[in-house]
Amino acid sequence: MILYERVMQGKKTTYREHHPAPVIMPELENSQVVTLLSALTISMLMSVSEQLPPHATLARRVRGVEESIKSLAQLNGAPLDSDLVEVGVNCWNAAIHAMQDGLSGGGHA
Repeated sequence: MILYERVMQGKKTTYREHHPAPVIMPELENSQVVTLLSALTISMLMSVSEQLPPHATLARRVRGVEESIKSLAQLNGAPLDSDLVEVGVNCWNAAIHAMQDGLSGGGHA
């Protein structure tokens, strides 16, 4: 997936490809990263699906993505120690706060 960022040049708005720096976490095993990211992703998807009518096509597709992520985590997941659980909770809270702040006009994420 290609992400773009808005660039203002005077009054003209253009967009350029966004290339974020890679995040390298050598202190974590790949299986722990899979577990942590799977848990965060499923949590966000569950929050979205709770706001949709249960029989809507989008709700069914979101549930399908949740199941796919669960399958991925079952292949390569690993238990998380309490420090990693705390990191995951902090990530979740920061994401929700940033979303609420951005949606309420309080700032830019």
